[in-house]
Amino acid sequence: MAPLLIGIPVLALGIWLSMMWNHESRIAVAELAHEKIEQIHELAALKIHDMTTMPPMICELNEDLIRDGDLDTSDLRSWHPRLFDELQAFEMLSSITWGSEDGRGLWVARYADGNFYFDLKENGNSTVMNEWRLNENGTIIEHTMHRFEWDLFSRPWYATPKSRGEASWTEPYLWAGGDQTDKTTVGVSYGLPLYREDGSLIGVIDADFQLGDLAEFLKTIETGRDGVVILSTDDGQLLAASNEIPFSDGDGVLQHLSTADDVVIAQMGVLVEETVSSHDVSETITIKNKSYYMHISPVGEEQGLDWQLVTIIPTNAFIGNIEAHFRQSMFLSIAAVIFVVIIASAMARWLLNPLSTLISKLKLVGEGHLDTKVQLGTAKEYVNLGAAINEMTSSLHASQSREQFLRRELDHRVKNMLAEILALCRQAADRSDTDRKLLDDLVSQVASLTGVHDLLGKRGAEGLHLRELIDSCSSPYVQSNSQIEKEGPVAFIKPNAAMCLALVTNELANNARKYGALSIENGLIRTSWSIDDPNGDYSGVLKWTWEEVRGVAPDGKYKNGFGTQMIEAIIPYEISGTASIDFNSNGLLFTATIPLNCFILKNEDDDGDEDDEQGTLIND
Repeated sequence: MAPLLIGIPVLALGIWLSMMWNHESRIAVAELAHEKIEQIHELAALKIHDMTTMPPMICELNEDLIRDGDLDTSDLRSWHPRLFDELQAFEMLSSITWGSEDGRGLWVARYADGNFYFDLKENGNSTVMNEWRLNENGTIIEHTMHRFEWDLFSRPWYATPKSRGEASWTEPYLWAGGDQTDKTTVGVSYGLPLYREDGSLIGVIDADFQLGDLAEFLKTIETGRDGVVILSTDDGQLLAASNEIPFSDGDGVLQHLSTADDVVIAQMGVLVEETVSSHDVSETITIKNKSYYMHISPVGEEQGLDWQLVTIIPTNAFIGNIEAHFRQSMFLSIAAVIFVVIIASAMARWLLNPLSTLISKLKLVGEGHLDTKVQLGTAKEYVNLGAAINEMTSSLHASQSREQFLRRELDHRVKNMLAEILALCRQAADRSDTDRKLLDDLVSQVASLTGVHDLLGKRGAEGLHLRELIDSCSSPYVQSNSQIEKEGPVAFIKPNAAMCLALVTNELANNARKYGALSIENGLIRTSWSIDDPNGDYSGVLKWTWEEVRGVAPDGKYKNGFGTQMIEAIIPYEISGTASIDFNSNGLLFTATIPLNCFILKNEDDDGDEDDEQGTLIND
């Protein structure tokens, strides 16, 4: 858990810092984006102002020239050098036009193909306009003349100012001309009517400018890959754009923004039509699940034009780097967590591996392998701990060796003492004439206890198998091994209970030899035991039964002897169990319950032999 406890706070901190940075950056970038869009509008508005103030200035200049006689309205052919010079001086102008009240007219124009042309209608009653191309010096190239039908009074640049009686702008129109007529742009005319003192109309002087230059200027503004700046009328007609959107809808009519194929521009057209304001409008909009910064501002108001300048730029153009940095910071946070987890895991492994080694070594020590050595060669503390444990196990090993030596010495002395007692009993029995039978019984019991003691000495702490105890204690009394049948699970009797059960078994076998089943040749005793532990926590008992199934009917002496009294009393007294003796026509029936804490229970194969699996010790 340590790597996670370290890594999760690091990840949470990284995510929180990244989100805070992302939020603050978005706010700052949004402010910068609006500032940049406002700068774009200021530049574009300044350019539009310069372009829209030029036609009125040229018209006023030519008005003065006409009134001063420098431009003679009766000799229109003489005008083209002067007008050519004006077009040369003011490149944003596309044409300078004059129309007399009698139907005569002229213009000098810069067409879309880049060439200059001079158009003249000297006879007001004629319907034909003559046109010549001018060379670079403004001289007429005679062989380029051609004619076309033309009516002055139907021209908007003439009719609009005349009908209003004042200078007026015409509606925007498609501008084309020259040899490359497929190259079109948008033109706008400013017409100024001239009147005599009596109020009669002299004519209309007009200056046109086409917005191609403005469109080229808008293309130079940095708006990102998907950003666009558009100039439109207040009703959404396209005038100029920073991209390649067509100006015409294909029928010779100006493109309306709302009908554009580009979904973003079409949405802009709808917003322009819906936005009626003399102030700037700035907001963030969503089009097809994509966010955009949009800014709309009116332009040309000082010159009497109701135009709208619209800028729309994807927010990604500004916050794309922020998103990239945010993803990078998230990646770095995750990478940092992974790095921390790796380092912490390595440190945990470095710290825990010695503990795992220590645990495995201590298990071996707990199993009795006191010669086990603990080597923890990492930190100094582990080295000292290993040395302390090795010192402890060495002391335990030495103590165990001394204990085993003393136990062997004690067993040897007890064995010698029992041998001496047995020898004395046999000598007494050999010399006795009156109590010989009693002494023989004593010799048998002492010999049985001596055999049990020998078996316990061999088994040691493992305890004595209940089968072995029964065999050892009953062997002096049986005529053949088939006289006692044994059945039950593997149960090793602890040394503290073995002597008690040995005395009981010896007495049962001795009584059976004297009075019961072992006193006849075909007699049979069946002894069995089972474990009753309903809670499964080794708090139960072992039930033991000794039954003579082919014996002899007991007499009163068998029932009331000292041995039967000892059998019923010793188990409750010594090991807190229960014991009872009953008799039937076949002989004795002995039952006992012995606490499981007197046994070491082990598994047993089908053949009755103990397997290699270590048993479960039932502690006192």
